[in-house]
Amino acid sequence: KSTPYKQEVKDLSPSGRIKNDCSSIFTLGDANADFIYLNNEGQDNQVDPSVDCVRDTDNAGPSCKFIKYGEPQLYINSDPGDYTIILTGTYTLNSAINLGKISTVREIKSQQERKQLIINGDCIDEINTGKVIFNNLNFNYLGSSLSVISQGGYNSNIEIIDCIVTNAQTNFRLISKYGNGKLDIEGFEFQEKTIEIRVIGIEHSAIINNCQFQYIITTADLYDIGQGGVFRIDASNQAQVLIINSEFYQCQTDLGHTINTIIHAYVEDENSQLIFGDGVLFDTCSSNYVGGGLNADIRNGAQLIFEGDCKFIDCSVSGLGGGLAAQCLGEGSLIQCLGELLFDNCSSFSYGGGKASLTRCESSVSGGGIYIYIEENEDIQLTGEMQFTNCIGGDYGGGMYIQSYNNNSNIHVTGQLLFDNCTSIRAGGGLYFFSLNQSISFENIISFKDCSSQGDGGGISACCYDEGIIEFIGELNFDNCSATYYGGGGYFFATSNGHIVTNNIICNNCKAEGGGGIYIFSWGSNDVVELSQLMTLIELSGIITFVDCIGQYGGGLYIDLYKSGQVIISNRCTLLNCSSILGNGGGIFSDIISGTLNIENATFDSCSCTQPGNGGGIALIQGISSIISITNSSFINCKTISNSSDQSYGWGGAIFIQTSVTAENLNESNFLMRDLVFNGCSAVNSIGNNIHIQSSNTYNTGIAIALNSLLTVKDTPNLYTSPEYSNDYMGIDESKVIDGNEPYSVHEPLFLAAQTDSVTKQYYIRSFNSFDENECSSTSPCKTTNYILSQSPPEGFVKGLSVAIINQFSIRNK
Repeated sequence: KSTPYKQEVKDLSPSGRIKNDCSSIFTLGDANADFIYLNNEGQDNQVDPSVDCVRDTDNAGPSCKFIKYGEPQLYINSDPGDYTIILTGTYTLNSAINLGKISTVREIKSQQERKQLIINGDCIDEINTGKVIFNNLNFNYLGSSLSVISQGGYNSNIEIIDCIVTNAQTNFRLISKYGNGKLDIEGFEFQEKTIEIRVIGIEHSAIINNCQFQYIITTADLYDIGQGGVFRIDASNQAQVLIINSEFYQCQTDLGHTINTIIHAYVEDENSQLIFGDGVLFDTCSSNYVGGGLNADIRNGAQLIFEGDCKFIDCSVSGLGGGLAAQCLGEGSLIQCLGELLFDNCSSFSYGGGKASLTRCESSVSGGGIYIYIEENEDIQLTGEMQFTNCIGGDYGGGMYIQSYNNNSNIHVTGQLLFDNCTSIRAGGGLYFFSLNQSISFENIISFKDCSSQGDGGGISACCYDEGIIEFIGELNFDNCSATYYGGGGYFFATSNGHIVTNNIICNNCKAEGGGGIYIFSWGSNDVVELSQLMTLIELSGIITFVDCIGQYGGGLYIDLYKSGQVIISNRCTLLNCSSILGNGGGIFSDIISGTLNIENATFDSCSCTQPGNGGGIALIQGISSIISITNSSFINCKTISNSSDQSYGWGGAIFIQTSVTAENLNESNFLMRDLVFNGCSAVNSIGNNIHIQSSNTYNTGIAIALNSLLTVKDTPNLYTSPEYSNDYMGIDESKVIDGNEPYSVHEPLFLAAQTDSVTKQYYIRSFNSFDENECSSTSPCKTTNYILSQSPPEGFVKGLSVAIINQFSIRNK
């Protein structure tokens, strides 16, 4: 009789959170357990069980058996109790053995150094119950079954400890796990093999610790078994799969058009989790469709969590997610990163969060660094710092791609993001995201340095649809970013109640054809948007700075407004040394077909446009039903620049406006420029040094502006009446514009009528049902003439003009 053999149970989780559900020690066998020594090299003989023999761990062992080659099955299959099979040398199994028995613990291990276990045929029956341990073995698989080890049932428990595979058939699969049994793999190495199907298939819970998978090529093209070249994980019903301290090196899938990757995970149901702990590495892995290293499908309340450091190096994919691809669907689903993600020289991956570093990443489709797809009722939290360096997106999002659909999903990015030298083909050199009826918030600094796109949005491309909300609560920094078409730094598109809000923006040395700094495209709908009661709202409300930005149109900003969209630029916007080189608007160019542009507290300093452009500071095209408001803003040393190769246009050193609103319809509700400052601005040939307006009738437009005080300039009390401002404020009739080479004589002072005493301000009085406190307008007349004469004249007017008209309504009680 032997002393019970005891072994400490290992805690395989990084934090101790996930534990074996047995006690801290367990008995391997009992006083009557057998130790079976196997060696098929002809050295051992079967002996009487009462004869003591020496084990490899001590000098006085229990009763044991030496069993010749081919004989263990007879004993093992019939024995009802616990036992340990100890290999003293190479051993071959030629027929099946049944290791699983209810309430038993059985182990196959090597004596001292790792021994080779040759499996020739279907040699291990499905383990449905009991506990089975494979310890310190070298598997050599020559069989033809689907898996070397098959685990099923709810009460089975398998441990694989310090095992390797040195030879295997192309159909090798170490283990297929079905049901809710326990699977712990601690220390496993498999390398240099071309196989048809995955190495490990997991259903429900498992712990994978300290494993190495190297030089594995998976070749099968069967959809039902092909997913996951190394692992296929199906976790549901509160399952937990933990992968820690494991390496996947030069693994690849070559599976035709099958959706495949190195690890394919389908995690479903509330509280089901796929957890990556510390020390997980995907190095030089590749796949043909989704996720060069990992593809995770997270559904219906399940969670993908990166608890520790996880690295993707030199990974690639022909489709989406060079390192990592993740899809998050269903209510309550969560992707969360609490540790650090490193992506180095990968070719597309999806997901993000925690602290991540991504270097030289590339995708042939979208998301060179990270690709995230979300449908509904999910919560994505990206925390900590993420860095994307030299990442490439084949279509959209060189660094990160986020696509979000439908209601009740939220994406919160609370960590700092840095995109360095990232590029894309179509849009979003650094970051691309698409939000349809969703909420996305970025609460920290997002920096884009040397990022570019061959399409739009050198740094960022943000598209917001159907009541979606995108908020940049922190700061956006663009440094030396560029795009071939629109938005060298950023491209913002909103429609159908889309709402984009930014806080602080810094844009330095960015370039694009349209909008060297930022391009804004608002295409609203007929619905009402919250707050603004307009269709689409894009609000730039923080401290905004554009320095040395260049575009062919709109050096700093290019804004397109359609269908009652609204763009608000407020709270200290500065444009310094921005320029348009071939078109309008050195600082800002805006085509407002139908919508509202509101600029408040802005400074345009040394901005310029080169002929044939107009508007050194701002150039605006105002549609017949659009609204312009520029208030409390300064224009310093803004100018239009002569171009020897094309000397057309060049009007409006600070502001150029082409308006379709007729003079009789101009009023403060659709055309307002008040409390402006002009200092040192100039235009080619002095055609509107400060302002030039192209309208249907310049003379009448000037009258309408003066009568309604629609333009006021600080420290300029006689703006409308003094001839000394004739070259500073000019206009041209639409009918007189030909090709921008019109003679100077067709341009005229904007306030010519006021300068010739031809403008009157009309006041109305009515003796009944009126009050002197009224506005004295036709709809709100005053009561007495004395009250009108006691008032100060509007800015730009002086008392004593030679023409004064008083319209008196019919008076009763004469």
